[in-house]
Amino acid sequence: EKARSALAVVAREMSETQAKFADETAILTRFANRGDRVGELFAALRRNMRVVTIVTRSTRIEGSSVKGASADFGDFTDEIVSLTSQASETVESCMRDHAALWSTLASTLEAQREFERRFSSSLTALAGRITHSLDEVTRARSRDAEIVSRLTERSGRLSRATGEAIVSLQSGDNIRQRLEHVMA
Repeated sequence: EKARSALAVVAREMSETQAKFADETAILTRFANRGDRVGELFAALRRNMRVVTIVTRSTRIEGSSVKGASADFGDFTDEIVSLTSQASETVESCMRDHAALWSTLASTLEAQREFERRFSSSLTALAGRITHSLDEVTRARSRDAEIVSRLTERSGRLSRATGEAIVSLQSGDNIRQRLEHVMA
């Protein structure tokens, strides 16, 4: 009974796993599609950071040529160039991380699709066979129980009939002995 229950659980979980393949593939596909959009946004941000860097450097160059520009203005533009460079480096780092993540996601999606293609129908078929086999075992156990019940009933009748025959034989033997005794 424990084995039957365990196999029933395995069959149910196999069916549930197979049913979840499509959901998992859809989720991975959505992530991949959003990853493309994020990549586009990073590329636009990188272009904008380049423009800011160019504008800042141009401002610094123009500021140095303007007579009467204070040193504070030069420090300010230097700081903007530094911050812009740091921001650009951060964006580049995020883009590399995004590219690695997207690559991993793409390979995961491909592996998911390949696994589903190769094993989905096998899981469904195996779960169906296990369920069918368990149903056959249950039917066989039911038939066996019915046969045992009939055998028990017949054994009881046979035992009663045997007992009655023995009682009859003993009674007949007792009568025979009395007749022999009377005749002797």
